[in-house]
Amino acid sequence: MGGLVLHSDLGSNYCSNEFREYLNDNTIISSNSMKVNCWDNAVAESFFSILKREMESNIYIYDIYDARNEISEYIELFYNRQRIHSFLDYKSPYEYEELAS
Repeated sequence: MGGLVLHSDLGSNYCSNEFREYLNDNTIISSNSMKVNCWDNAVAESFFSILKREMESNIYIYDIYDARNEISEYIELFYNRQRIHSFLDYKSPYEYEELAS
């Protein structure tokens, strides 16, 4: 399955030849943060922290297709349309975009 991107910092474990070979053998694209840029991962880390905290813990994921469906449903139906964001003046992304147009 192609299209998977693994984003990480520039730690030695993520930059080793063995790890890069593993990514290459499994058609995983490597993405690394820039040197000395502590903000590079901040948005992604914040989102994934929220995702892990807010997704229901009683969901059983059996395979990649279940994971894709559950995460897509969370993002499209809840995170973008219902969940308010302080950064967006306490509006959902959908509501914020609607008001902007």
